[in-house]
Amino acid sequence: KQWYQRRVRGIEGLWEPLAQTLSSQDNSHSSLQLDPALLAKLANLDIDRSPPKTKQIFACKYSQDDFDCSFPYGVDRFILPFAAGALEKSTVLKKTCLAEKNDKTKETFEIELETADSYGPGDSFGVLCQNSEGEVWDLLDRLKLTETAHKQYTLTPDASVKPRLLPKHVMFECSPYYALKYTLDVRSLPKKALLLFLAEHCGDEKEGDCLRFLASKEGSKDLNDLIYSRSLTLLEILTLFPSSSPPFSSLLQYLPRLTPRYYSVSRISERGVKFVFNHVTNIRAGVGEL
Repeated sequence: KQWYQRRVRGIEGLWEPLAQTLSSQDNSHSSLQLDPALLAKLANLDIDRSPPKTKQIFACKYSQDDFDCSFPYGVDRFILPFAAGALEKSTVLKKTCLAEKNDKTKETFEIELETADSYGPGDSFGVLCQNSEGEVWDLLDRLKLTETAHKQYTLTPDASVKPRLLPKHVMFECSPYYALKYTLDVRSLPKKALLLFLAEHCGDEKEGDCLRFLASKEGSKDLNDLIYSRSLTLLEILTLFPSSSPPFSSLLQYLPRLTPRYYSVSRISERGVKFVFNHVTNIRAGVGEL
């Protein structure tokens, strides 16, 4: 029964060329603002302002030296889930458009990759992606980390936290730029624990109450309508709540791993493999006023 088993491999050096070729940056976060109706609703509610139960598990110390990220996906610093083989650098040989944009949202391409490894029908591989350069620097600016963006920091776990409870994807020696660019998913939907963490570090009481309400059972519908249905990112949420200034070392434990994007081999070529890649743009409704 081995015919159905799929091999998953990692390919690096591919996501940035694909992004430069296919993607456009969405800067809609600059116009985000809270709906006054939501703030008016909060005035009639009894908001629980007790501190969150999640413990902050890292202490952070910066050095004067820059972090070496000349080889971002070094084996000693980047652990890939579900990997069945070694990392391989690849080159995009050809891009063929299979379907033009329909209603200005999606294009379908066939991408041909050069690879020294052998693949067969049913095999799959992971493309190591990176976060957008512009979004990373916007986050660094919002978190007031531009001056230390490339400085190496060292994380020290709290002695009371059991090692098995430490997030395995968080690098103990890293830099803010490297962590946000290569290791953390800054575009995933926020969990309620993250919203409570951001609320704890709000200077404006109304903004903190709004985040606490969204993270509560009573605020589930508003959370879905305002954040989840619009797929708001971390940067956009921080834009909505400008008084929130979370410490970076604590923020690390709330952000998930930036995982590879997996694709199945569609065809085998003389120099490598081909796969189908959908490029989707403008999939969200306007997010000006929430």
